[in-house]
Amino acid sequence: PFCIAPSTIVEGDLIGSFVRPKQATDNVVYILEYAASLASPTVWQSVVLQAGDLQVSDNGYCRENVTILDLEGLTGLEAGSGFVRLRADLDANNDLTVDHVTRTSVKGWKETTTSPGCRSFNDPFLHCPVFTGTVTSASGSVIDLSGSAGGDDIGFLFASGTAYYAEITSGENEGHRFDIVSATGGLVTVANDSAPASLTPPFNTVSGTLPASLAGDGIIIRRHWTLAEVFPPENFAATGSQSTADQLQIGSAGQWALYWLYDDNGTPRWVNDVTLADRGNTVLPPGQGIFFNNRDTTGAILAYGEVRANDFIRPLSAGANLVGGGYPVDQSATGPAGRAMTPAQGFLGSRNFKQADRFLVWKGDAVVPAPGYTSYFLLNGAPVQPGLIQWSRVGDVNFLPQGDALLFLGNRSVFVEVAADHHSYLSPSPWTP
Repeated sequence: PFCIAPSTIVEGDLIGSFVRPKQATDNVVYILEYAASLASPTVWQSVVLQAGDLQVSDNGYCRENVTILDLEGLTGLEAGSGFVRLRADLDANNDLTVDHVTRTSVKGWKETTTSPGCRSFNDPFLHCPVFTGTVTSASGSVIDLSGSAGGDDIGFLFASGTAYYAEITSGENEGHRFDIVSATGGLVTVANDSAPASLTPPFNTVSGTLPASLAGDGIIIRRHWTLAEVFPPENFAATGSQSTADQLQIGSAGQWALYWLYDDNGTPRWVNDVTLADRGNTVLPPGQGIFFNNRDTTGAILAYGEVRANDFIRPLSAGANLVGGGYPVDQSATGPAGRAMTPAQGFLGSRNFKQADRFLVWKGDAVVPAPGYTSYFLLNGAPVQPGLIQWSRVGDVNFLPQGDALLFLGNRSVFVEVAADHHSYLSPSPWTP
């Protein structure tokens, strides 16, 4: 696949990389398409890649590794965020007519500035896939991918000690995810999750065994992001004391975990208990909201990777859930780029905000170090006004509708408080290519 990552040579640069067969430049033009933001539809611009924009090296397998240098400089997207995809135009007959066009999936990046104080954070980007295909069948805890594996052993794609998950990209189960335990041949064994939305793994979106209806659905296998990947320890403030070091607070289903950056004689690591054991491999599942408490430095958190192209399921448990979105897009509750937070999706409305489902936006995300939350509730006017169903701000005597407001920022998280479990809550994709 076409992937992006920070450069290891030029600090601050982003690079793109892909593998192609040797001589794959004959009659082919490579074009970098870019956009400042995603929408429906997205407006793409393009730049034809020249030899000076690339580094090419032989990888010894009749293929070559290609690196696209300085994505931000090539595209002019140097304001801390952007989106790119690679296009290949083939003129098979060498008659100056394009006969075939191929595009990769979309990649993107977003820098979130940090300054002293507490702010919420969400990383909506994804690792590049290690496998894509179609489910042959599913039973119990085993997904059969033999029809797509072509006789290969999928297990060779997995690195030891690394957490992977499968996401369903099409079909009636689109958006569901399953943590992977092992793989051999064309068979993948997934974890059995009895508590979706919990703070600890597995992070499935379905309780119990796999649905047989997975057969025929599209599937992608990816690596999970970890704490140390999203928050590289060397980029933040480490000390010998929890009270002075940078902190991360992760919440889900009413549970909390707190991590702080311990300085072990110049080697920082994320820890969370008196053993001071390294917790950098802690998995951050898709849609996990985070609070970052920056003690005294100003900097940035760089999130980057692939953009989800399918619907997103984010399990909610009864009570408070610290929720991040599945896309690097600012969203509304029910309006433009909406998250479909409606009664049809299981959200409970009431004339009394204390009895209705709510979401709470941290004020410090807009103004640091402002404390507290702005709260919104699902107003249902029944039985007096049964047609009145809308999201309103708590304390607004005029009950102005807020369903269209872009209150869910793509790089931030919010508390969603619900009266009942919604483990299959689906947020539709807010963008199209």
